[in-house]
Amino acid sequence: MIQPGNPHVTVPTARAHVARCLLPATRLPGLAMPGSGFLAGRPTRVYDVAMEAAYSPGEWVNFAIGLATASGALTGLVFVAVSLHAAGVLRSAFHRRRAESTFVILLGTLTASLLLLLPGQGRTAVAVEMLLVGAVLAYRTARTWPVLRTSLTREAAMSYMAGAIAHSLIVLGAIGLLARAGGGLYVIAAALILALVRALSDIWILFTGIEEAAVTDPPPR
Repeated sequence: MIQPGNPHVTVPTARAHVARCLLPATRLPGLAMPGSGFLAGRPTRVYDVAMEAAYSPGEWVNFAIGLATASGALTGLVFVAVSLHAAGVLRSAFHRRRAESTFVILLGTLTASLLLLLPGQGRTAVAVEMLLVGAVLAYRTARTWPVLRTSLTREAAMSYMAGAIAHSLIVLGAIGLLARAGGGLYVIAAALILALVRALSDIWILFTGIEEAAVTDPPPR
C-alpha cells in the first residue's frame, strides 16, 4: 500500500500502480507500464497492434462472421447456377470440374471461417486447422490440372492460378501462425478473400451461360 509522504515511493511506482488498477485485462501489456503507451502521452504504434492481432485468433471473430456469411451465400448460388445450366455442366468434363472446384473452394472457405469462430481456441489449434484446410484445397487444385489442361484458355488459366496462389498462401499463413512469424492470420485472411473472389468469377461464368464461355471440350479421338 502506498503511504503518503513515504520517500521510497517514486512517481513511476505510483503511476504503475494506477495503470494496473485501470488496465487489469489489457491485451497489450506495454500500455499498462509506466513510460509507455498513452500513459506517457505517446500512442502505441500501429505496427505493434497489428502484430499482436496477427497471432491472436480471438481478434478475428468479426472477419470470420462476414466470411462465413459471404461463402455460405455463394455456395447457394453454385447450386442455382448449375441448375440453370445442368445440361452444359453434365456434357463437359471441364465445366463439371469447374462447378465441383468452385463448390469445394467455398466449402473450404466456409469451414475455415467457422473453425475460426470456435471459442477458446489457442494459436496452435487454429494454425493446425487452417493448415489442414489449406492442404485439402491445395490437393484439390493439383487434381484439377489434368482436366484443365485439356481445354486451357486464358480465363481458365487465370482462375486456376488465383486458386493455386490462394491455397498455397493458406498453408504458408498457417505455418507462419504456428511459428509466430510471417504475418500469420493476415496472410490467411488475404488468401481466403482471394479464394472467394476466384469462386465468384467462376460462378459468374456459370450464370452468364456455359455455352458462351470461351472453353470447349477437345474433339473425340
